[in-house]
Amino acid sequence: MKVAVLFRGGMSKKIGRLMMPEDINIESDYINYKCAYNSFKKHIIDANPSHSFDIFIHTWHPDLENDLKDLYKPIEIKTENNSKYKSRILYSLVNSNSHISCFSIVSQALSQKLVCKMVEKHCIKNNFEYDIIIIYRLDLLLIKDMILENYDLNSITCNNWAHCWGDFHFVMN
Repeated sequence: MKVAVLFRGGMSKKIGRLMMPEDINIESDYINYKCAYNSFKKHIIDANPSHSFDIFIHTWHPDLENDLKDLYKPIEIKTENNSKYKSRILYSLVNSNSHISCFSIVSQALSQKLVCKMVEKHCIKNNFEYDIIIIYRLDLLLIKDMILENYDLNSITCNNWAHCWGDFHFVMN
């Protein structure tokens, strides 16, 4: 089966959650994203040898572009500064009566939309569809294998954690 893995959003930093508009650019070290890659490779790629994987990345960290290219070897990558979209995101928050602390949620959704458009364009250009789509974060550590044959591809599977606020990964057809 042919799988597209769509990485989206910001990379976590050691200082904690990035919730406000300027937090993503705060001076702090990133979490160990190379360990996150190793976890992804071990628990998704290596755990599913009968599948082939194409990687697409949209992230808010231009300073990580070369490292991410070297690690993931993506079909396509777009790294851009989140501040480019600041007014658009704040406008969305005001129109929905949402608190400014929801900035990171809207920012993540925008990144997800942008990486989905990359995949859609790739599929149209090459006249094919993926069997499985995984939307995933660049800063995750898995502790067990994600065996793709175990997923019901007739629905969208989202990981769940406290109060069903899962956003680590989505798996779908």
